[in-house]
Amino acid sequence: MPIVFWICLKAVHIIQGDNEIHLDLFTIFSLTTFYAVYFEWYLPRVEPRYTADWLDVVMYFTGAFLFYYLQFQEKIITKKAPRTDASI
Repeated sequence: MPIVFWICLKAVHIIQGDNEIHLDLFTIFSLTTFYAVYFEWYLPRVEPRYTADWLDVVMYFTGAFLFYYLQFQEKIITKKAPRTDASI
């Protein structure tokens, strides 16, 4: 899930031209729920080559909340005071 969210977020940054946009918890939770239901419940019922693995659902949500946490850590890091070059 972090890769999916990162790609979507970077696309929005490019399209909007605003690097301050971030994904809120509701959006992350909704998309993760959609992925979990689609890939771990629906597809295994309609297509025999897919298998349901509920541990994957746990990993989806773990990755989603990790992404939520880390996107704010990135903002904290990038908002530090600008570096000054001390040339001699």
